[in-house]
Amino acid sequence: MEAQAVELPFHLKVEDLLKVEFVSEYLPSQSKPWTESIRISGATGVTLIRQTPGTAKPDTLHAKKDPQALIVLLKQFEDNGFFEKEVDLDPESKDPVRVLALNIPGHSNRVAVGGRYQYLLGTLLGAVRLAAGFSVPEALSKGFLKDL
Repeated sequence: MEAQAVELPFHLKVEDLLKVEFVSEYLPSQSKPWTESIRISGATGVTLIRQTPGTAKPDTLHAKKDPQALIVLLKQFEDNGFFEKEVDLDPESKDPVRVLALNIPGHSNRVAVGGRYQYLLGTLLGAVRLAAGFSVPEALSKGFLKDL
């Protein structure tokens, strides 16, 4: 009996999964020197990063990725047309900014959303947090990442 090949999102091949990287970041106003981010990499796994004022080194939590969560997250981004989305940011605004990026072989996009427009990518921001939570449960609560 022959196993059926799984069709991956964005027409990726299995070996391409090692080159996939998602980044979700929270950047407060420019006057506050701290950030929070989630990085999901097909090669290195899931990393939560919190850089707070007054600390020289960021706090990090790291774990192996859940391969199925990575594929489901890719599908979510494909279904939502992520590579067609654009930056939606008022350059004069001092509001916090949320950044969402996806890099896959042959394509990349980085979208920054600020102020009242943050709901536009809410589904994808939540999906990144959920996918990260399968590997690092702290991604699912506000204990480690308070604003992302």
